[in-house]
Amino acid sequence: MGISTEIRLRQLQYNEWLYENPLEIWEYENVNSFRSSIIAQTLCLAKPLGLAINTTSNTTRGSYKLEPGSYPILWLLQDDYRKHKESLKLKEIMFVEQLVYSTSMEMRKWDELDKIYKGKIPIW
Repeated sequence: MGISTEIRLRQLQYNEWLYENPLEIWEYENVNSFRSSIIAQTLCLAKPLGLAINTTSNTTRGSYKLEPGSYPILWLLQDDYRKHKESLKLKEIMFVEQLVYSTSMEMRKWDELDKIYKGKIPIW
């Protein structure tokens, strides 16, 4: 049961393009948005009730946390994140640091981003 749940949590993390374990950072409350995932529906129901699920770091395959950046785009977009997660996933963009120069706090120009992240211009 534990390995099966871990696999489903990792699938949910990838499908929702989350930077951390869904059990720890879940922000959604609309159960109807997640018809195909009982875990997501349970998390949606638990949030308004103030219920939390304690997690342990003893997973069979390591941590859920993705480390390439320190400021997830999820924090910026908040409620709009789900609308744009597919285009972010296609570009493999999850953190603000991927959109700015490392030497300064300036946004990269689209031409440069297009070379790094191929495909059409995202709507976000």
